[in-house]
Amino acid sequence: MQVVGKKILLQNRSVAYKVNKPLLINNYNQQLVATEPISADLVGLPIEVLYRIFDYLDAQTILLSLQYICRRLRDKNITGQSFFPNVTILYLKFHDNWPSDGIEFVSSLIDMSRATTLELCYDRKIDSISDSIVHVEKLFGQAVNVSILVVFGYRRLYYRFKWEKLCSVIPHHVKHLSSSASDSEDMKNILDHLKHLWSIRFQWPTGIISEDKGTCSREIINNLKMKKQNFKYQYDDFELQIWLSNP
Repeated sequence: MQVVGKKILLQNRSVAYKVNKPLLINNYNQQLVATEPISADLVGLPIEVLYRIFDYLDAQTILLSLQYICRRLRDKNITGQSFFPNVTILYLKFHDNWPSDGIEFVSSLIDMSRATTLELCYDRKIDSISDSIVHVEKLFGQAVNVSILVVFGYRRLYYRFKWEKLCSVIPHHVKHLSSSASDSEDMKNILDHLKHLWSIRFQWPTGIISEDKGTCSREIINNLKMKKQNFKYQYDDFELQIWLSNP
């Protein structure tokens, strides 16, 4: 887990298990191992937290600060309070499939109801789209005040991504959507299913020629005009933005 400002990055456990090797052999290592109060405070902490601590802090900082940090984490866990209660932007990046207890782990650290922006990023192909949809639905069950949704992913993922399934679990309190543009049919599906959106932004992935971008944008715009949809739009070689007059 990495905290950056008000963003939280959750990585899969397969990545989290990488331990900072120099930390284990430096001059402070003997002191760290022999420090019983610190070792005692580590007991019961989530393994992801432990790996992040050892990945991002130097040994001297750990010796001076780890005991206090661990006690705060443990106390928050016991009382059921969120360790980061004021997080408003939640950024989840997945290298593989969703961790089975990923949502539970995030909800133990932050107050999900305070999040107003949710960003989902897949940088590899996932095995089960249906499984991912289930987790997204569970996520929205706790993130009840999210109004901005951002979904980006590995380009080839979109060739098999069923947008109509994802749209079925996106709640009405989501008013703004930003996504990688896959093809015109997926873009139409999003507009047809999410009629409660106020704005939507399709960003073009790399590798698509300008002519195809313009053709796709005009197709979407003409489709909205045929449906007599009240909207405004703007497009270029980078993205297509649409502002809708939905209630």
